[in-house]
Amino acid sequence: MSEFASLAMVRVLERGLSELGMRSHRIHNKDVPETPGEATVALDVKRALLAHAIREGGVTCLVRLGRGVHHFSDEPTHRAMTSASTPIELLQRWQRLEKYIHSLHRVEVLEGSENHLSVAHRSKCAGMEPDLAESLVVVGVLAGLLEAMGAVDVTVHRGAIPVYPQLLEQDAAEPVWLDPKSAWVFRWSAVQKKPESWADSTPSNLFDAGDWPLVAKQVGNACVKDLMSTPTLSGVAHRLASSPRSLQRRLSEAGLSYSQLLGEARRRMAAWRLLTSPASLSEVGFFSGYADQAHFTRDFRKRVGLTPAQYRKEFATGR
Repeated sequence: MSEFASLAMVRVLERGLSELGMRSHRIHNKDVPETPGEATVALDVKRALLAHAIREGGVTCLVRLGRGVHHFSDEPTHRAMTSASTPIELLQRWQRLEKYIHSLHRVEVLEGSENHLSVAHRSKCAGMEPDLAESLVVVGVLAGLLEAMGAVDVTVHRGAIPVYPQLLEQDAAEPVWLDPKSAWVFRWSAVQKKPESWADSTPSNLFDAGDWPLVAKQVGNACVKDLMSTPTLSGVAHRLASSPRSLQRRLSEAGLSYSQLLGEARRRMAAWRLLTSPASLSEVGFFSGYADQAHFTRDFRKRVGLTPAQYRKEFATGR
């Protein structure tokens, strides 16, 4: 993982070590940026941290390091993930994060139901599959995020081997780890909804000002509330008690398209976050629904006339 997600992962693992009573891994200041999101954390730094954790507590401790996420509940990335309404939506947001940061290793959802998800952790490139340590850490973090979003009695199995909340030493040597087709199966007994979500804290009126037609304001504001999950025309139509075809026709009559309004929603949300939050540029792009950092910078500059960094510098000073 890279940029803000990479640094966030390092911080989670460091906190997980502390929670397990293990010595912290000393990382040189030059290896970790002072401002999250403005630089990458080298792959060697993350691998050194995993090697240190294994020396301290063995391979079995890695999956428990993910519980360090519970100490970052006020941070934007944590809130964006755990405000998902269902476990499958949380996994979809994680997948979008992996794509946004161009992660080599990706989580693939194989199947799921109301109380379970079966996933694989694979590489985009043949011959560069994640090793067991890397997969255990990702599984542990996902389990911790599921707990944070309200999932109850979260467990993870690989084959018949229990992995989370605790992997036993004798089970770590079982041959199931060598089977590339063996999935990681997450289960939970229920999901308890939280009273407040990330979506509740985002503005719902970014399209209200100006001379937009009413249908454009309705569609734009609906998109703004759901940018973390990439809102679709059918989903927005359902929210507005309309059919996709009818909504598309109304937009066409107003000289607009759904893709145009979705793009505008992303730019308006990005501008709002640049001015009102301390989130890094990478985080702002991700929260605003962009495919990656380059897309965010290119689109924002084309439509606004300034790069995101320039826009924040010019207009957010003193706010």
